[in-house]
Amino acid sequence: NGQVRYFLKEGDADLFRINASTGEISLLRALDRESQPEYILTLVAMDTGTPPLTGAGVVHVIVQDVNDHSPEFERQVYSVTVRENLPPNTSVLQTRALDKDTGLNAKIRYSLLGDNVERFTVDSDSGMVSTAVSLDREEASVYYLTLVAQDCSVTEPRA
Repeated sequence: NGQVRYFLKEGDADLFRINASTGEISLLRALDRESQPEYILTLVAMDTGTPPLTGAGVVHVIVQDVNDHSPEFERQVYSVTVRENLPPNTSVLQTRALDKDTGLNAKIRYSLLGDNVERFTVDSDSGMVSTAVSLDREEASVYYLTLVAQDCSVTEPRA
């Protein structure tokens, strides 16, 4: 008999539906890669002959990442004490941000904003903050900087 019916034997029936006539698999709700990055579905095809013949197959669903998370620093505020008159390019603070996405959506680039950016640099890849000049306490005893972590998403970068 040429008529075939399809159904899910194993898998996430609360997330996936199969059209019994066409075998087309569709989603019942959105998937979230951060919750579960992949699914394994076992499908069965059965003809309407007597006796009915069946065949099974496995579908491996890999959930692609979308840029739905912004980078977050491990700490809200960083504070560091630096001796004056250190030479330029002295490392003073290692910062770190994490992003729950994957690939370029999770690759982080660091930058500085604010009035004192000419006195400090940040390594855009590592987040290491260094002096750009020799600091003099008589000129300024406190510096406030805004550190930015932005992901490298091609379509919609998030900071």
